[in-house]
Amino acid sequence: MSNLPPVLADILGQHPDLAATVARSLQQCSIREFVGVPTKNLSQYQDPPSYLRFNDRHIAQEHMLQHVAHAPSMVDDLKNLGHDEIRRFFIDYIKREPKLYDRPSYGGTAGKGRLYDATRVCEAYQASVGNMASQYACKFHINAKDKEWTSVFHFDQRRPVQSHVQETDLLTRRYIYKPSEYDFGRVRPTIDDDSVKECIKAYGEADVSFAAFQFLAEKETSRLIIVNSVDAASGFQWTTSQTTNGPTIPGPSRTQYISPDCPDAFWSKYPVPSKSKQRSSRSSPKKVREGAIAKVSLPNRLGNRNGARRSNAPQFLQRAWARAVEHDATFILLNCGTAERIGIRDRASNTLFLSDVIHPFAPGYGSIHIGLHAAIVNDALKRPPPFRETSHIARSIIAPPAHPIASEIQPAEHEEVQMRTHPDEFNQEISKLNILLVSLSFAVYQSEAPSAFIREASSCHPVSLAGNAFTKPKPNKSYPRNECAHFVARRDLGVSMKVDVYRGFATIQTKSGEMCQPAVLKMAKTAEALEKLLHEYEVYKILAASSVTEGILLVHGMFQDIETGRFGLLMQDGGTTLYEREQIRLGTSLSEKFRISAAEYEKLKIVVQGINSARVARIRHNDIKPDNICFNADGDWFLIDFDIADIVEDIVEYPEVTIWEDMQTIQDLRDGTFVQGQNYY
Repeated sequence: MSNLPPVLADILGQHPDLAATVARSLQQCSIREFVGVPTKNLSQYQDPPSYLRFNDRHIAQEHMLQHVAHAPSMVDDLKNLGHDEIRRFFIDYIKREPKLYDRPSYGGTAGKGRLYDATRVCEAYQASVGNMASQYACKFHINAKDKEWTSVFHFDQRRPVQSHVQETDLLTRRYIYKPSEYDFGRVRPTIDDDSVKECIKAYGEADVSFAAFQFLAEKETSRLIIVNSVDAASGFQWTTSQTTNGPTIPGPSRTQYISPDCPDAFWSKYPVPSKSKQRSSRSSPKKVREGAIAKVSLPNRLGNRNGARRSNAPQFLQRAWARAVEHDATFILLNCGTAERIGIRDRASNTLFLSDVIHPFAPGYGSIHIGLHAAIVNDALKRPPPFRETSHIARSIIAPPAHPIASEIQPAEHEEVQMRTHPDEFNQEISKLNILLVSLSFAVYQSEAPSAFIREASSCHPVSLAGNAFTKPKPNKSYPRNECAHFVARRDLGVSMKVDVYRGFATIQTKSGEMCQPAVLKMAKTAEALEKLLHEYEVYKILAASSVTEGILLVHGMFQDIETGRFGLLMQDGGTTLYEREQIRLGTSLSEKFRISAAEYEKLKIVVQGINSARVARIRHNDIKPDNICFNADGDWFLIDFDIADIVEDIVEYPEVTIWEDMQTIQDLRDGTFVQGQNYY
C-alpha cells in the first residue's frame, strides 16, 4: 500500500490484491537492465541528413508550428489525471464487480541492453507501458463494463524509411469497427455508449491515429535531440522550400477542416508565448518591370555552402508536428529509449507544449503513461470525429457511392486551358523543359513555395526520343519561368511506404500560351524504391523506343529534388483504377473480388501482347492487379507500375520467359475468379 498515492489508498485499501496490481502498474518502468547513458557512435546507423519528409515542407501556413513552449507541470498533471481516472473508475468497478473478476495488466519485460534500432525502442515502449496504459484508458472511457481488460487500440508500426526513426500510430483495431469471419475467437470489447462507438468507428474507417509516436534509435545524438528540443523554442522556424519567385498555386487556397481544441483540457492553463516576428518563408513574386521575363531562383543543395543544414532538434519537432497535423492529433510522444518528452498540440496558437525530460527507467513511469493514454482517449471523444480527408491512405476513406473518381477539381480557368491544350503538343513541349516545380494543394497541404526538381532523364515518348540530350540546370541559379514546368498535386494516391504518388495538373508556358494537362508524380522514399523507380523508367524507355504506345502512359521524365535529393517520375494521368471502380460497384472500401467485361478483357489483352512483343526487349509486367489497371474518360485502358517487370533482351537464351502469368491474371478478372492478394502465378 505504501506505493499507492493517498488519493487511491482509501479506495483500494480493502482489496490488497487489486491494490498491489494497481501499485505495480503505476510504478511500472522500462524493465531493462539500465546500463547508463549511451556513448557516441554506439549505433551502426548514421544520423540522417534530415528528419523531414517531402510533404513536411508543404504544410499550409495556417497549420505550421509557430511556438515551442516548455510546460514544467505537464508530468504532474498527467500523473494526477491518471490517479483521478483510476479513483473514479474503481469506485464504480468495486461496486459493480464485488468478486473483481479480472485485474488490470501491468507492463511486460522488454529485454535487456541498449536498443540500437528505433523499431526495437518502439517495441520496448509497448511492452513496458504502452499496452498496459492503453488498457487502462479503454476501461476509463470506452468499455468500462467489460469484465476483461482489453484495449480497442493497437500500435501500428509504419515501416521505417530509415532505421534511426520509427513512426508509430495508435489505431482502432479493425475487428472493432469491421468484424469479419476471420475474427473467430477474438475477445471483442463491448461498447455500450453509441456515441463512443461511432467515434471509435470513425477513427478506424479513416485510418487516423489518436496520437503521433516518434521513436529514435538509442544513441547519444538521439538523447540530445530530445533533451535540446525545448531549446529549439528560442529560434524555431518552420522549414519550407527555398525556391523563390516561383509560380503561385492557381485557384483559391483550401485546406481541410481542423477541429477545435477541447475547451476544458488541463493544458489550456499553459501560457502561450507571445507572438514573435518570424521571417516569413513565403516566396512572394518579385516585381518585374514591364517587358522583362520573370525568373525563378532555385535553391542550393542541402549541405552546400549556401544550403546550410539545420540542427536536428527543430527538424525532428517539425516532423512530429506535421504527423500530428496530418492525423489532427493532439498528443505527441518523443522517445529514444533512455529519454522522452511528451508534447501537446495547441491548435488555436499552433504551439507545441513540451514536458520535462522523462526517464523511462525511473519508478512512476507507468503512472505518467496511464494519464497520457487517458488524456489521448478523452480528448478524441470530446472533439468531432476525424474529417475523412485527414487520412493519408486513400483507399480506407472511400465512402461509396460518393467517391470522386476523377482527380481533385482544378480551377475553372485551368479547365479552359486544358480544353484548348493539344496533348501531343503539350508532350513535345514539356520534354524540352528541364526544371519541374512541385506544389501541393490538398488536405492540410498548401505550398508556400514550390520544391524545385532538376531533370535527370529525358522524356519517354516517341515524339521526343529524337532529342534525348539535355543540359542540366544548376542549383542556386535563376531561370525564366517559361523554362519551368509547374506540377500542382491535388490528391495523394500513395498507399505505399516506399513511394509517394500524387495526382494533379502540370502547366507549362509556351510561345502560343499556357498549356495544362492532368499528370501523376511518383516519388521514391527509400533507396530500394529508387532502384525500382529507375527500373520502371528503363521499362518505359524500352517501350517508347519500340513504339509500343497502346495502353502505356507517356512519361515526361525523371527529376530530382534539389533540397531533399528525392527522385520523381512525372507521367501522364491514366485516370481511374480498376480498384476504385470496383469499390463503387460493390459498395465497399475493402474490395477483394473484381471483374472486367469481355470487351475490357480484349483491350487489356492487346496491351499485354504489345509489351511482350516490344522490338528492343520483351516486357513481362509481373504485377497485374486492379491497382495497376486504369482507364480514362475516353475509354482507354492502361497498365501502370512496371517497377518489378522483367526485361527479356534475349528470347533465344530465355525462351521460357513468357506472358502466360500476365494473361492468366486478366482472364481471372474477366471470369470473376480474381481475388486480391491470392492470384499469384
